Amino acid sequence: MIEYMYNKNISIIKIFIISLGYSLLLVYFFPIDDSIIDRGNYLDNAKNSSLIKSYYFDKGIITFFFNEPIWLYINIVLSFFFEPENTLRIIIFFSSFTVSFLLLRNNLQYFWILLLILIFPNVIKNFIIHLRQGLAIAFFLIGWFSLSRSKKYFFFILTPFVHTSFFLVIAMYFLTLALQKLKFAFDVKFIVYFILGFVISFGLAFIVSLLGMRQATEYEFIAADSSGLGFLFWLGILIIYISNGREFLRKNSFILGMIIFYLVTYFFVEVTARIFEIVIILVLLASLELEKKSKIIVVGLFVIFIIYQFLSKIDIPYFGYGI
Repeated sequence: MIEYMYNKNISIIKIFIISLGYSLLLVYFFPIDDSIIDRGNYLDNAKNSSLIKSYYFDKGIITFFFNEPIWLYINIVLSFFFEPENTLRIIIFFSSFTVSFLLLRNNLQYFWILLLILIFPNVIKNFIIHLRQGLAIAFFLIGWFSLSRSKKYFFFILTPFVHTSFFLVIAMYFLTLALQKLKFAFDVKFIVYFILGFVISFGLAFIVSLLGMRQATEYEFIAADSSGLGFLFWLGILIIYISNGREFLRKNSFILGMIIFYLVTYFFVEVTARIFEIVIILVLLASLELEKKSKIIVVGLFVIFIIYQFLSKIDIPYFGYGI
């Protein structure tokens, strides 16, 4: 027992050191200036969050409510003590350290696969470009891995007020809980997720505009010019996941629902790719529960995806994250 506790403590220390190194690399390797995509907007948030908060509040409580007030208040508090550049560094460090630490300690048996997840392009970009989303993901994972139901739901409910896309994610989560409580078979859940995807595809722009969200003017709610390779990749992952039996489907219904939702909306609304990025860590983690043959195939596909993404952007500054 003593030896087990000793080894566990050593493992936690190693995870802490690796998470610290990962976070510091993200904080100091990528400049805090306009040479990185979207950094200018985040610096503006850090400088002017009080004005932005007042702007949304003057438009009414609903508009204020649906425009990430917790994100604004975090920036207001941090900018009171720090310069805008250091405000961003603190946010990047907290988000990346929290996510990496929670992820790496999740399953020590698959430590090296978990390390791969941390450099997965759709994961790491949330600590380089999409900082608001990265912070919300950190809060979400604190809740996800919490053993306390009250703590879990507290952090879940917190997330949409950091990044509004979590309204849909949290709604999907509680919808899945309701479907499971009603003991619906997975094929019924599949149909529900499919219908929801179509509704969101054609109604998201209206909903966002109605609620006065900032995304109404920042995003175009149209189909993206795409080769369809991403669609085929995630469709293949979905097929492998579905083929792994009833118990896997039951345990991962929410994750599978998010993949289905993304695939249904793929050719209609580009912005849903950002929503899918929120849960992509959970999608990757689910692969660890597959049977051995499926696990090898899926992990192999993930490695190929990572290599392809980085090689395709090797000529772009900062691996595609720069301007």
